[in-house]
Order: sequence, then structure tokens, then C-alpha cells
Amino acid sequence: MKKIILSLLILSITTGITNAQKNFELGATANAGYYFPINEGIFGSSDKQQGFSSAIGTYLSYQLSGRTHVDIGLNYRLLHTEVYAHSNLHPAVTWHYLAVPFEIRQNFGKKIFATTGISVLTSLQEVPNNGQNTEMTWKLGAGFDLKKGRISVQFERGFNNVTKYAKIEDSQNYLMASFKHQEIYIRLEYPLWSF
Repeated sequence: MKKIILSLLILSITTGITNAQKNFELGATANAGYYFPINEGIFGSSDKQQGFSSAIGTYLSYQLSGRTHVDIGLNYRLLHTEVYAHSNLHPAVTWHYLAVPFEIRQNFGKKIFATTGISVLTSLQEVPNNGQNTEMTWKLGAGFDLKKGRISVQFERGFNNVTKYAKIEDSQNYLMASFKHQEIYIRLEYPLWSF
């Protein structure tokens, strides 16, 4: 699935570069949302994890045709969670990521658009033995163009379960978690420069 999506993205970019008029946009982006991963066990099978997500970053958009754009970005992402295991609240955990999203944005009419794509997330935290530093997610979204910029709602979910370690706040201990990334967020995009 990952190879097919990546192949389609490369094919779209290549075709667009040879056939479309060049139209680039560089901009800033910010996300805020709800993080609720699918847990495969932190301390046991009844665990759950939930919290808020936020991100800030930049993007580069290339217009393939009048209505189709390909975007690539670079974001710092913060996922702050509270972990519940066996009905007990454990200390909060914060996951720090550097995310590289690849997206295709398709406009429908003058204001409405839909997005789809993948993201590569790399943990910025120390990863003990057996931990995974990188994960991939897929995303779907919809939104509309503002007078200057765009706003959209995005749903993002991991392809596979990932084992992560995070240092528990106010402690020297690490929390081990195996989960599939899942979040829903509102994204604001603001163009800074078109060329």
C-alpha cells in the first residue's frame, strides 16, 4: 500500500512538472487537534491513551493543473497524552516528532477542496533498544479556501503498530507503548510567497 501511494505521488509530480505551468507556493501551517491512538497495550489490554496534538511548520505547494496541487511540508509535532491503564491515570507523556507530509490537494469548485497523502514521522526523543524511531501515516481531509489561506479538517492514521518509548514527565522512568497513530485536527495554512 505504501509503495503504491508513493509511486502514484512520484508519477503525479513527474507528469505535472512536464505538462503544467510552474506555480509554486511557500507557506506556514499550524495544526491543533485530538490525539487518540489505537493501543495494542501499554501496561495491559485495557489501556487507553488520549490527549491533544499540535504542530507548526512550513509547506511547499506545486500546482499540477488548475485544480490539483502536490504539497510537501516539514512540521514540528507535539502529541501530549494522558495514559489510563486499569482505570488508573498515569503521568502525562509528551511525544515529540518531526513530520514530513506529502499530500495531493484537489479543488472542487472555487472554495472547497479534499486532500489525501502520507506522512513520515520521526521521533525527536531518545529511543531505547527495541524502540522504533520512524513511522508512516496516511491521511484524508477536506476544507475550504479563505480569502488568504486555507482551513481544513484532517484525519490521520498509522499504517502499522509502532513501539515507542517516552520519558515520563517528572520522572526518570520510561513508558513503553505499542500503538497505531490516530488523530483528528484542524489545520490552518497561510501562503507567504508565490513564485
